[in-house]
Amino acid sequence: MKNHDVQVFVNDQFLNWDPQNRVKVRIVSARAYHSLFMHNMCIRPTPEELENFGTPDFTIYNAGQFPCNRYTHYMTSSTSIDLNLARREMVILGTQYAGEMKKGLFSVMHYLMPKRQILSLHSGCNMGKDGDVALFFGLSGTGKTTLSTDHNRYLIGDDEHCWGDNGVSNIEGGCYAKCIDLSREKEPDIWNAIKFGAVLENVVFDEHTREVDYSDKSVTENTRAAYPIEYIPNAKIPCVGPHPKNVILLACDAFGVLPPVSKLNLAQTMYHFISGYTALLEQRMVLRSQRQHFQLALVQHLSCCILPSMQQCWLRRCRSMVLQDGSSTLDGQVEAMVVAAASSYRTLEKSLMRYTLAAC
Repeated sequence: MKNHDVQVFVNDQFLNWDPQNRVKVRIVSARAYHSLFMHNMCIRPTPEELENFGTPDFTIYNAGQFPCNRYTHYMTSSTSIDLNLARREMVILGTQYAGEMKKGLFSVMHYLMPKRQILSLHSGCNMGKDGDVALFFGLSGTGKTTLSTDHNRYLIGDDEHCWGDNGVSNIEGGCYAKCIDLSREKEPDIWNAIKFGAVLENVVFDEHTREVDYSDKSVTENTRAAYPIEYIPNAKIPCVGPHPKNVILLACDAFGVLPPVSKLNLAQTMYHFISGYTALLEQRMVLRSQRQHFQLALVQHLSCCILPSMQQCWLRRCRSMVLQDGSSTLDGQVEAMVVAAASSYRTLEKSLMRYTLAAC
């Protein structure tokens, strides 16, 4: 639509594939790029659902590069991301990073879902041919997308999920994959998903041939691809599944303390879940210093996060493990590389098979 000759793009979409706990969102953006990004990342309504969409539960206003007034009281930057839960609105000024919308809506789900006794989780999720669901908890860069996008299992989602009485459900309608050093041989499903309609961020490409160089990190290592989940051939649509049988906590332990795979009891699972431990590996090279990082999984009071997760794991008899995807050298330096996808797949497949057989 047009307002004073300024074009505005409006998306009406959904969050959460569980129809009983679906959230209606409206994204109003000044850039087509932001509109396409959210079209890929949120759940796309059918024409019938769009016709009866009604009033959204939450609205984002994204002005893109239009800056906020930094001379306003308490304002020190031309960039502002404001979230008002009471008004159910989010206003973005002075930034073109599309991830602010994705993470903003994830924060909203962290607020709304616990009120319904539902866990909102930063995790990947897939399902085996026998209906066994695996959840992959992990911070950014620990391998959630790579490990959950397994051609031998059905993809439910790669980043954001809900876990409630009905089982697990994907919050999003798309995937947001890291593309640094992406190759057809290592990650064929993600490679093939990057086609017409997908959005590439921060990549370097030849302006004449339009060919992307995924190994070029001159802009940033955080190169990304946003594409609809249907672009993955073995995606499970609708993106819902039964209660998980396996919970895998991914940790990039650059100190060499954690073994490759550790089976956890309930108390250990809660400890690792709430600690959010990993190592900061911004550069994929040997670093001179080691930095621990703990990203606490807390948006509300401890009881809102830990007690429901303990209840779910105890009631569902989930098997839990830590999968370590970092390594350290003998001289104490950190080899800041995620293990090869093939090696991670083999380790994970053996672990899942062993625990499945042990339960029989």
